[in-house]
Amino acid sequence: MKHWFTSDHHNLHDNIQKHCNRPFGNVKEQEQCLLDNHNSLVDPKDTVYILGDISMTKEGAISILEKMNGQKYFILGNHDKELVNVIKQYCQVVRDLYDIKINNQKITLCHYMMLTWNCSHYGAWQLFGHSHGTIQPIGLQHDVGVDNNDFKPVSFEQIVEIMKHRKEHHTVNSIVFNGVELK
Repeated sequence: MKHWFTSDHHNLHDNIQKHCNRPFGNVKEQEQCLLDNHNSLVDPKDTVYILGDISMTKEGAISILEKMNGQKYFILGNHDKELVNVIKQYCQVVRDLYDIKINNQKITLCHYMMLTWNCSHYGAWQLFGHSHGTIQPIGLQHDVGVDNNDFKPVSFEQIVEIMKHRKEHHTVNSIVFNGVELK
């Protein structure tokens, strides 16, 4: 059994194509690509953490969640608040914030990037979405959104490799947003 992380599918959301320059002809093509990518990697018995913004509509959420492989754990995003009852039908857990541990690695899951998180100064990771790859991580963080990961979920093993090249979280002096350093 493997652990996977993903975020920001925005299923059947027309405007996401232009907002994020996604390379799909239409929302149906996008849904099929994201679903194919997901199911080619995630086995039905694997654990998948979805860090929000699955869809803008009930129909879009049902359409993708019922077809996605894996035992699903859902962290709510800004577009999911009205969909909680639908999401609960397909997911083991539904939360705003979720602290987990995999192979003794502490991980905080949140739809949003955080400046600090539980045990951030002691090697804990923070995985997030929401920013569609536009914000540089601070310390031991990674944006697991599909726009930042070749439209695929990211495995725990991939994140281990990513984190080997990141510095532990200490003090934030600045943040880089869309290539501009904010102090």
